[in-house]
Amino acid sequence: MSSANKPATYRSTFAFSAGFLLLVSVLSWLSIFLPVNHAIYDGLLALGSPNTDKPVLIVSIAPDSDFQGGEQWRDLLDPLFDQGVKAVVLLSQTEADEQWLQDYKDKPELIVASQLQVNELGEYRPMLPSRSAYISPPVKLGYAYRQWLPAVKGANDLVYDGFQSRLTSNTLTEPLNINYWATGLIPEISVDRLLDFGLIKELVQGKVVLIGDAPAAGTPGYSVPIKEYADGLSELQIQAYITHSVLSDKGLLYLPAIQALLFSISILFIFVACFLWVLPRQTIFVSLLFFIVFLLLTWLAAVRWQLLLPITQVLLILFGVLLYLINQRYRNERQLVSELVAEAHAMLAEKIVPQPLLVSDERWQRMMVFVGQQLLISRSVFLELDEDSNRLKVAQFYNASANDIEERRRDYGRSPYVDARNAGVPVKSVKRLFFKLNPDEEEWIVPLYYAGILLGFWVVTVTSKSYESVRNLTAIMNDISERISELLFHSSKASMRERRSGLRRQLSTIDRVSHVRRQVKSVFKSVFARMNVLENISKHSSTASGMYSLFGNLLYANLQFEDIARALKIDIYKNSVIDILTQVSELDMVTAGSYLFEVLHHEERVEIPMEQKVRGHQYAIRIMPLHIDAEQWQGEAGSANRPTGVILELIDISSSKESSELEQDRLHYFSDNLRLKLLSIWRRDYDLEGATDESDEVKFERDRHNEQMAKTLEAIEKMSSGFELKRRETEPQNICKTVQRVLEKNENNLARRQLTFSLKKPVISPLVWAKDQDLKNVLQSAVNLLSDDALMNTEISIEISEFWDGDSRGAKINLSNKGYGIPSEEFEKIAQKLMGGEISAESHSSLRRFLERKSTVENWANIDINTALGRGYQIQISLEGFSINNLTAGTQK
Repeated sequence: MSSANKPATYRSTFAFSAGFLLLVSVLSWLSIFLPVNHAIYDGLLALGSPNTDKPVLIVSIAPDSDFQGGEQWRDLLDPLFDQGVKAVVLLSQTEADEQWLQDYKDKPELIVASQLQVNELGEYRPMLPSRSAYISPPVKLGYAYRQWLPAVKGANDLVYDGFQSRLTSNTLTEPLNINYWATGLIPEISVDRLLDFGLIKELVQGKVVLIGDAPAAGTPGYSVPIKEYADGLSELQIQAYITHSVLSDKGLLYLPAIQALLFSISILFIFVACFLWVLPRQTIFVSLLFFIVFLLLTWLAAVRWQLLLPITQVLLILFGVLLYLINQRYRNERQLVSELVAEAHAMLAEKIVPQPLLVSDERWQRMMVFVGQQLLISRSVFLELDEDSNRLKVAQFYNASANDIEERRRDYGRSPYVDARNAGVPVKSVKRLFFKLNPDEEEWIVPLYYAGILLGFWVVTVTSKSYESVRNLTAIMNDISERISELLFHSSKASMRERRSGLRRQLSTIDRVSHVRRQVKSVFKSVFARMNVLENISKHSSTASGMYSLFGNLLYANLQFEDIARALKIDIYKNSVIDILTQVSELDMVTAGSYLFEVLHHEERVEIPMEQKVRGHQYAIRIMPLHIDAEQWQGEAGSANRPTGVILELIDISSSKESSELEQDRLHYFSDNLRLKLLSIWRRDYDLEGATDESDEVKFERDRHNEQMAKTLEAIEKMSSGFELKRRETEPQNICKTVQRVLEKNENNLARRQLTFSLKKPVISPLVWAKDQDLKNVLQSAVNLLSDDALMNTEISIEISEFWDGDSRGAKINLSNKGYGIPSEEFEKIAQKLMGGEISAESHSSLRRFLERKSTVENWANIDINTALGRGYQIQISLEGFSINNLTAGTQK
């Protein structure tokens, strides 16, 4: 949470706390009348040590008893008082008995109560017995109870002060804790046994003795039937249980009102302060922890200090603050995301003119531009998650239509979508999604996730042969899907709209929103860092240059680039890289996309001549991958090692000096790559670096290896120095790249194998021959011979075989092509160059006879790359010859 938003959050939170505290105070007074309040206290007390000392003794007078009252009262009461009873409660006596009791009127221990009468069966409603906690049933008390219970308190001080307030009416409004543990819990003895055998001191000392009639069970007005017991409980037993519960009370006191209010205020501010700093997903856990700690504190206060804490008030405070803060944090996080995006847009507007990030109408167009320059795809479909229907809906097609889609249910809980969700990475679809597929097409399904939220799926068909490996294709798709998901999330109105209210949804989304806010902040932080880097690149650039993002929109452009673009009437801020390439050159969209693919995924530079002149100057467009220096920008792991965009440079090739510099830069780039690849193959076959034997032979081989490397560098430099380029002509791609890729594919095993790939004519542009026959022009002449004037997508077969000849080791590359022939004038020029400028009459006539037939021909050429293990390191290139039917030429070396 930013520092600017914390004071506002605090003010709103504490303003809520003041109002909520007033509500809690009112509810806390009402909570005194809630039975649940006392039930919680009773349950807490039951967890303590049970009171094993039974303070009540029942002396029952049965209907058939010999006890007739009168003088027998003296025989009964004297032994009780002599043994030290605390109180004797007479619940059964007659008017005749009162004169015999006058002798004990000065005894405070004697309490005489009128017999409690009940009018109908079931007036008492005790709860069923419980063995786990005290029970609080509603019990109706008669007048006699209000007479003798306070007397017991005054005589023996056994009940706490607050108990008398419960006895203000005939109906006990607040539950009295009657302990029905089990029948026989309270000792009971008949009056006959007491008179016949006398008293045991330990039985009555310190007890309250209840003396009363015990009529037969089931007698109306004298017993209450309990289902658990067949005989039921008599009225005397119920009164004994009530007395036992009252006398066993712990003497708990409520916290005074002022102290309870101060305690509630303290708890409220502790909760608010704590919840403001914990993470959203930790709120529920912290609330439960607070509740458990408070229950332990309440139990400790009740057992040790006989003090009742305001537990109901605290519960209301805890859950009220929890509900409020969840909603407040949810709204604040969403507001912070919106403010962060708006602030970032304002800062970016000072440097560039970007397309709005949250414009949903343009997001699919930008996405397709991005995909088109990143991946060579056949067909593409975006399926967006529809939250209302909880299914997938088609958002955008590319090279396809709704009628081409075979799978119509689009339930993302079924295959193949659930397979892609479980994998979490691009996978081949296990179910046919399109009606028609070409034999070389493969269907892939890519899940689109952002911040852990499923946004939808991307279904695409590709030709796997266009990529070096399935692993490489998967990595490319995964990288693209991450950027698509980011754009889709931030540009989708559905993801930023007001969520439906509700605690469960807020709990499930608040953490995601917080995570998204952190990601958005990190993204824009990296964007600003990139802007600074791009500005430095542009300031130090000697040419007109503009930097474009992977989504195709302009990131930064210097003044020269803007000036030339205005002269060409090109809006660089609205056109993507592909649009600019197609407007200034002869390239179509597909070819322009293939060039960008080469730049971004093979990290190569491509030069394309422009058709139009600008103020009398001829320009060429150089496309290079844009890398952000890891020292200048600390982004995500691995981000600095992959292109983050492309650089367009407009290079003036009108003068020979500038053309020569352009070609020399490109030539050194390709020659270095080829040199490193050849050396890596040679060093792998003769792993001198890994040798542990320090014999003289190994040392000699290592020294010779270093000498050969030095001579190789010298030979490559000499070979490159004689290569020239005609003015205003550039080479977008030459055969060295092809050789390099072939070697990369087969460096682990140069066994004999056949490789076939498609080579399109626009990729090959003719070179002007130089006098010296070096590696570049020899290889280029072979490809020109095989592909010149051939049809598009003509297959060129490259066969690589490893050979060993004495002390010579190398790789032989055989190139062959099946096409429709080449024009005679072009063929004669190529033949003259390959055979030293002369063609014999016999060869010329054979050539004419062949051209007159106009039949399909087969051309071939062999290129040997030898590495000799002699005194020096040699690269021998030979074009052994070519044959067109009966035409045979000599050998040019």
